[in-house]
Amino acid sequence: MAGQSVYYNLMELMVCVASRQLEDAKTAVIGTGMPLAAAMLAQRTASPNLIVFFEAGSVAPQLERLPISVADSCTQTGALLHSSMDIIMEACQRGTVDYTFLGGAQIDMYGNLNTSMIGTDLQHPKVRLPGSGGANDLASLCWKTLVITPHDSRRFAKKLDFLTTPGYLTGPGAREAAGLAPGTGPYKVISTLALMGYDPETKRMRVESLHPGVTKEQVIKNTGFEMLFVDPLPTTAEPTMYELKMLREVVDPQGAVIGKGGTRQPKEVMELVEQALAFYQASGKEIALAEYATPKGRFAQQQLYVFALDLDGIMLAHGINERFAGKNFLEVKDSAGKPFVREILDIAKTQGSGWVEYKWYHPVTRRELQKSVYFKKIEDTIICSGLYKEEEDIYMLDLL
Repeated sequence: MAGQSVYYNLMELMVCVASRQLEDAKTAVIGTGMPLAAAMLAQRTASPNLIVFFEAGSVAPQLERLPISVADSCTQTGALLHSSMDIIMEACQRGTVDYTFLGGAQIDMYGNLNTSMIGTDLQHPKVRLPGSGGANDLASLCWKTLVITPHDSRRFAKKLDFLTTPGYLTGPGAREAAGLAPGTGPYKVISTLALMGYDPETKRMRVESLHPGVTKEQVIKNTGFEMLFVDPLPTTAEPTMYELKMLREVVDPQGAVIGKGGTRQPKEVMELVEQALAFYQASGKEIALAEYATPKGRFAQQQLYVFALDLDGIMLAHGINERFAGKNFLEVKDSAGKPFVREILDIAKTQGSGWVEYKWYHPVTRRELQKSVYFKKIEDTIICSGLYKEEEDIYMLDLL
């Protein structure tokens, strides 16, 4: 792996993709969390004149930090107007707000959202959700609605358990027939797998790009309805170094949205391998391998762990899967046919250390992701550790 590689996690990718959807000199009603991080990043990259409205009443504040709520005092800093919720909603009703960001427990092929309940019995739902809040108003009145959400077949549902917020309702002409303004409606969906828009004729959701490492089959498997795809189907552009710098150092330096691992993980992987190497030198091979294979030992740090290979590709120890020990991985290939273990061995034998990238299954999500492994040779043993390009605290996805 060369120094030019850009490391980012899934949250960072989604925020960057969302920020690129916000045009300069436009207006947007923004909630907290990822949508606000996206808006702040847009203001610091391609859309410096983006005007942000907060539902609690602030218009065009000069945000110096990421607010924790729409009523956070910092949303008033340098604002052009201090108003109230009715003024913001009235602005939407007048047609002066271009964008809004929403989320939901379920979304269907026409961009309709459910944030009310799971189950079909209104009086006795399986799960009672928060409800509309201002979502119905915003999606009904703003020109373009964006959604950020995890991507699985439960959320991308063939039929909503409850229709809280209108998208294109039942298809072409349905919004207008319901009395909503022509030209308004769903615009983009940024999910954990892809960027989606809507077919202009059928108003059905369609994939416009797949995130790096994601396949069309994964999207189909994780969608409850028939998803459309553009042809040719491109890959989502990765975050640039400048986007990541602004996001990590200016927008969210505390890691409240993007997590705290974005800039540190490659260094942490290398440090873990060096620690494992030092332990090997101090304690000897047998004790070191036993410690590497201990799931809650010193070399298993959350989702970072060590594994060790011999020079023939036999797994000597694995930090989270003891069943791998003793098996020969020399001819193992990833889904793209890359013999990554053989490549690790070749580089270790000739250079002593290095990085290799390949596709592998995340131990938590079980999704196939791009993985980068750092390794270093000592005697007849290669000590390895790696990270996924979507590595982050998985629980954060539940906040979307």
